[in-house]
Amino acid sequence: MGMLDIPAELLVMVSTHLDYPDLRALAVTSRSTCRLLLPEYLHRRGLVLKDACAGSSIVEVHDLTGYASLGLWLAVHIFHPPEAMYCPIPSGIQEARSAIGFLIRFLLEPLNTCNLRNFQLSLHGSNLLLLISDFRKLQRLFNDLLLTQLSFLGYGSADYLPPSIAL
Repeated sequence: MGMLDIPAELLVMVSTHLDYPDLRALAVTSRSTCRLLLPEYLHRRGLVLKDACAGSSIVEVHDLTGYASLGLWLAVHIFHPPEAMYCPIPSGIQEARSAIGFLIRFLLEPLNTCNLRNFQLSLHGSNLLLLISDFRKLQRLFNDLLLTQLSFLGYGSADYLPPSIAL
């Protein structure tokens, strides 16, 4: 009995008990194994794909490693361009800038965004005033995308205000 004879559901169940290096090693053994296990691998790295097998996809990014995992998108041919994305921005300024940087690089690639119609960005606790230049870059990108829904959710804090801003 070879590995390809193992039912796909069992292989996915086994993969949930592997650590990252072992999961990656198993995923690269064949194209079909990669197709089965890559969503689990990405899920553990903060990126969740939904409905990827149905020809469409919803992408949920859960943390900073999920943003970094977006870089695998073009490298793996099984991914269809997403139709919807949900991205929470981390609350720390440095992490928020890193996340926005990863997101911008992902959105700049037309192959990633050709089907993107729904985008949700969630902000919680970041001092938005310190991220204005980052949001302007995102705004320019959003203007060029063919989105039918763009949502900004969350709240910001005003723990720092530059001297020139009066309340």
